[in-house]
Amino acid sequence: MNHKVHHIAGAVIGEMALLYYHQPVVSFHTLGVLALSSLAALAPDIDKPTSVMASHQPFRFLSESMQAIGLPHRGPLHSIPFLVLLYVLLKYVADLPDLYVFSITLAYASHMFLDMFNAAGVMLLYPWKFNFKFLPSFLAVSSDGDSSGQMIIFSVLNTVFYVLIANIVLMTTSHLPIVGEALGMLHHLLQVKTMFLWEPVADFILGFINSAKKILPV
Repeated sequence: MNHKVHHIAGAVIGEMALLYYHQPVVSFHTLGVLALSSLAALAPDIDKPTSVMASHQPFRFLSESMQAIGLPHRGPLHSIPFLVLLYVLLKYVADLPDLYVFSITLAYASHMFLDMFNAAGVMLLYPWKFNFKFLPSFLAVSSDGDSSGQMIIFSVLNTVFYVLIANIVLMTTSHLPIVGEALGMLHHLLQVKTMFLWEPVADFILGFINSAKKILPV
């Protein structure tokens, strides 16, 4: 997938984490989570010299170092073992709050998930060099940034992004005096009318969070 798809996917996951942990729309955590989850969703492509992140230092140095020792694109940085390592580093080494741990980890995982819609697939169990993918090559989403498949995925995620922004804003402002009741009604209406857009994404992400809590020590 291109960087626009990964970036918006990371932002959507950041929004879901903010809703899950009941964070207000205007806060230090809101800005931090959205920024870090968006970056985390781009991070696996540091192993590709032409990627957006690899074009800037210090990521360019990391990318060139990986190329020098022969690490493949969509290899170790796109693997489940590295994802688990990332979680451990965030949770136990950096000792970050759960809001950040899960938003960053899930945003990173979203990159691997989306890349499995491409024909090349992802080496999820690296160093086992088997490419996991969801679709056969003739149905796979083209890696071309202008492909119709990527444009559709981006459009859906972009719509979900703005719907969730509106939900967060209305959820926060519904507690205001005088206008709060009207905004609360509008929030409820927006949830009901747009549920078909965001509920599947929310169920998947929150289910992933709850599953991770059962499997991994938290």
